[in-house]
Amino acid sequence: MLRIASWLAGTAFYLAAASTALADPGQLTLRIDAPAPGSVSVDRAGMVFVSGIAFAHSGELPKVDVVFVLDVSGSTADASGADVNGDGKVTRGGRGGFLGLGRSQNPDSILAAEVAAVRTLLDQLDARTTRVGVVIFSGDENPRSPDAFVEVELTRDYRQVNEALDGLLLDGPNGGTNMHAGILRGTVELLGSKSAVSRRRPGAQRIMMFLTDGIPTLPYQLSARESAERAIEVARMAAKHDVRIHTYAIGRQATRQPLVPLEAARVTGGAFVPVEDPRDLRSAIAAASFSEIEELRIRNATTGQTAAYQLRNPDGTYSALVPMQAGRNVLEVFARSTSGAEDTQRVAVELGGGMLSLSMSERQSADLARLREIRRQDLVVGVRIERDLEITPERSTADRDRAQSGAPAPQ
Repeated sequence: MLRIASWLAGTAFYLAAASTALADPGQLTLRIDAPAPGSVSVDRAGMVFVSGIAFAHSGELPKVDVVFVLDVSGSTADASGADVNGDGKVTRGGRGGFLGLGRSQNPDSILAAEVAAVRTLLDQLDARTTRVGVVIFSGDENPRSPDAFVEVELTRDYRQVNEALDGLLLDGPNGGTNMHAGILRGTVELLGSKSAVSRRRPGAQRIMMFLTDGIPTLPYQLSARESAERAIEVARMAAKHDVRIHTYAIGRQATRQPLVPLEAARVTGGAFVPVEDPRDLRSAIAAASFSEIEELRIRNATTGQTAAYQLRNPDGTYSALVPMQAGRNVLEVFARSTSGAEDTQRVAVELGGGMLSLSMSERQSADLARLREIRRQDLVVGVRIERDLEITPERSTADRDRAQSGAPAPQ
């Protein structure tokens, strides 16, 4: 596990040297990667798998760098209230403290919920366009010791990221809460400055996902307000270099005193997401979006039918199951960016024989599995509804109730 101290960043920020101005913010990339033109096969429901990317960006190609900045202070040892590790039990024990001492490891802690949320989003990203890094922060009373570390530099190797997350759970939470150090270290990595571990990638959209369950207790031990102001100050500097910070305030304390998460998101144009119940963190972070796409429509232009099931991932990749008819079909994807740029792409395909069988990337295979599970759940719910009602349009609920009770029908 890679741990590199943030003291270099504290002594030399090097923001100006790493700055890259964004150009042509109105560009929109819209692409259909699958299916290719020609004969296609469908699934048992007569639907074809459609996949591609829709992304507003600068430069020639859409590129995203995402750094997760995670709070690992002592309070993140507290129970999240959720079955995070999926063992069927919700572990309530384990309490955090200022130094994170005297506690037991809790597999369902707030830190475990943070890690699970990161994994959820990681599963929705495409390594072909998106690099991911992990920074952690906590803090102690020694002003000379580092309070933020790079667990894994920006990389396309998501397995390395998952291994680093495993290491966080083994190490466990400890210490105070130095949000200034966390935001600073995350910004340095995104900019690829001289004190960074990560390499700078020109033209990439720079995203920080900042997760915390508390309020800043450092670097000023006696003044939470001053500590907060330091963190907000570095967020303002990050904004000048096109770093966007999406913040997640987790739990009651963080949502009731959200000064740093609220302001860090506001000054950088990011989203502030309060998550009072840590059990909701995974679904909250799954709704993140970096693509700047306001509207995405996928349909069979030949029949006019829209996609029966559709997924949009944070990095702009999308997938869908679209109904087909016999013969020639024109599949159509329309996208509109938040800046108003629009594009439409079409692909002509011919319904062939055989079941759906494609040569897919790992990302596409994962999306197809998710779509199939959504459809399966939809069918299960539909069957339950029909079974519970057991009623035809000619028979009202009152008719059914009378028939079950044996009462005669009204004359």
